[in-house]
Amino acid sequence: MNKSIISFLFLINLQILPQNLDFNNVNQIKSFLKKSEWYEFLRLTTNIQATRLVFYENSYIVEDPIEGRPCFEGKNGTFSIQGSQVLFYPSIGSNCHTGFPNKTRCQLNMDSSHPFYSISIECDNGKKFHALNSLKENGRDITAFDLENIEVFRKDFKVKSNLKRRRYPDKNAEQILCINIHDQSIMKFIPKGATFHSFAKTKNKDTIDGVEDFWYFGFPEYDKYPGITVSIEFVNWTGIMCGANDPYSQDSSGDLFFNYWVFGGFLN
Repeated sequence: MNKSIISFLFLINLQILPQNLDFNNVNQIKSFLKKSEWYEFLRLTTNIQATRLVFYENSYIVEDPIEGRPCFEGKNGTFSIQGSQVLFYPSIGSNCHTGFPNKTRCQLNMDSSHPFYSISIECDNGKKFHALNSLKENGRDITAFDLENIEVFRKDFKVKSNLKRRRYPDKNAEQILCINIHDQSIMKFIPKGATFHSFAKTKNKDTIDGVEDFWYFGFPEYDKYPGITVSIEFVNWTGIMCGANDPYSQDSSGDLFFNYWVFGGFLN
């Protein structure tokens, strides 16, 4: 797996976004679609491989890590622009993965409801692709998992002592465990020395054991999992997953996969 996909939230080269696209200017819209990087996020996460949408002059490619072989340029489908709408047409006479097996109408949304990305392509069939260069600025109020009083906050921290992962920003919320399903070993804590990538925090501080701090939402990264000789960027393919409720059950909603809340009193 490409490490740039794993950590693109923090490593992408932010472009200057157009404040007001002219939806009567097809060339301007097309240029914006081609220059932006588009990904489909099935979870509120930024550190897993996701389906990618690439625009060319009049055609497109959907690179789906699950579906497999995409239709490359020349065999893929085509698209057209009608104001703020993008119409996708499937590839004809090809057995590759076209991404859109039927004609699909999508809306270019410059004010996406996604908590971390401002611009999206939202389609009638339920697919949503977000522009990686449209990260919302730090301090912007968001709603995540029906939680209010949350704001965008992107920053890297060092974990200064073993740190519990929680489903919600509450010391009494259920603990999130990470499990190696090959030997059923359980990681109850994020180990000391790990890097924690935050991309949201609570607006109000909490107090735990006399320490006052915010809760942060994100995921950790370290060179190796304790006892497992595999780099973090290959975690999805090694049988390591995060669970809740039951030590050996993956979180059924999928929304918290590799993302959770930690208390800032244990971060530097």
